[in-house]
Amino acid sequence: MRLKCRFIFILLLVIRVSHGVWRYRSLQGPEDHFTTHSKIELEFISDDPDELIEWQVPPACQCLNTSVHTSQVTCPTPEQYGFTVKYLATNETDPVRYITVSENQFCFSWYLVVSSQTSDWTTADLTVRIWVIDEQHMSSEEMSQSAVLPSHVGIWTASKTAPLFD
Repeated sequence: MRLKCRFIFILLLVIRVSHGVWRYRSLQGPEDHFTTHSKIELEFISDDPDELIEWQVPPACQCLNTSVHTSQVTCPTPEQYGFTVKYLATNETDPVRYITVSENQFCFSWYLVVSSQTSDWTTADLTVRIWVIDEQHMSSEEMSQSAVLPSHVGIWTASKTAPLFD
């Protein structure tokens, strides 16, 4: 008598539910060039706009808001930094992506505020305030682009750079 063995192959599939994708880019200059003075935009894209996430950012970097789908990060020193997103509902974390931040050769940026504008466009009167900011030492209002006046550091920076433009 011959034994017949039947093998049942069980195929196990490990399916990871995709939460979404995330990307990063520089908000100043080329999209893939990150410097100590540029803002890095982190953007999470998902079918579920209410999905709860948390950006995992190195302690040396400053993130405007770690719990929103699109946020901005600045890193003060040139080196390689790891970023990832954590899904709060499942406590899963995406693989770390590394961004190399280099020293900036241009140390200052311009900040512009439209302080008043006439409603009659025929006269086109427009009052603006422009000042130079050092992005490593800007105020929280300058960082969130809600400042209407320069910070104390901004006033000092503008006074030191003004002779360069005479």
